[in-house]
Amino acid sequence: MQIHLARDGASLGIFTADEIRQGLAEGRFRADDLAWQAGMEGWKPLREWPDFAAAPASFAAPASFAASAAPAASESEVPWERSPSLGSLLRSVGMAFIRPAPLATARLGFGSVFGGAYLALALAAIPLIALAVFNATQERAQMEAVAAFAATISPEFAQGFREREAAAGVGNPLVIAGCGAACGATLAPIFGALLACLVWPGLRLLGARPGFGRTVAAFVLLSGWYLLAALPVNLVLSLLGLVHPLVGLAASFCVGLAMAVLFCRAVAAAIHCKLWQVIVAELLLLLLCCGCGLCLAGIVGAASAAAAG
Repeated sequence: MQIHLARDGASLGIFTADEIRQGLAEGRFRADDLAWQAGMEGWKPLREWPDFAAAPASFAAPASFAASAAPAASESEVPWERSPSLGSLLRSVGMAFIRPAPLATARLGFGSVFGGAYLALALAAIPLIALAVFNATQERAQMEAVAAFAATISPEFAQGFREREAAAGVGNPLVIAGCGAACGATLAPIFGALLACLVWPGLRLLGARPGFGRTVAAFVLLSGWYLLAALPVNLVLSLLGLVHPLVGLAASFCVGLAMAVLFCRAVAAAIHCKLWQVIVAELLLLLLCCGCGLCLAGIVGAASAAAAG
């Protein structure tokens, strides 16, 4: 459990519960020091925390301080925001997915957000395009492996699967994969902003109270950082595909789920929500999109049948 401490409007740092208890015993921390952790709506004195209630009270903090104790812009714990550089960007990307608690103090100004996202994408663009082209060369082998496995269950389904794959094979797959990866990397922050707009109502429905602007900024920044952080993982998955196509597909599915959870974890830290709220909000959006897609397909199918009749 990572807890932020502040005193007299200044951040004291981020500590665990055991470190705070030890600090109280040694006199480094006071019962009136304000504390906050991800998921809380506001700061509370340590004396009001059940874990630290036994600590002796010193003096009451001014009533006005509690309202102004949120980390100021200069108190951001995100390296990229403290001193923008290539090195701080790489440290921030690693921090976001390994230990995202400092994202709670991030300013998330749109200038630094888009700058950080597009710098990360500039670093990731060429490797991403290369990996997309490499994976495209393996795609036929993967689809054939899927068809061979499906044939052991239903030969008719496998034959139909092969026919659909052959019909879809229009154009040069390497060129399509490369162009798709380039467009995806370029538009990732825009897609992140759109996703935030759609997820935010779900978060409100689930009881979270993140600011709309902060939610959009978090999704924009982390969408760019996510692609850079996932590069080593995608390289390993591509190499696994060389071992056996089905091994690569299975590993991609499992690792994809894990990376999605890490992304949601980073978003939750940045917008002061619980992890489950972000995951459920995104699942609700996915179900809504699937439902709308099925309804649209049904309408199109019914209209086609009526026209044919």
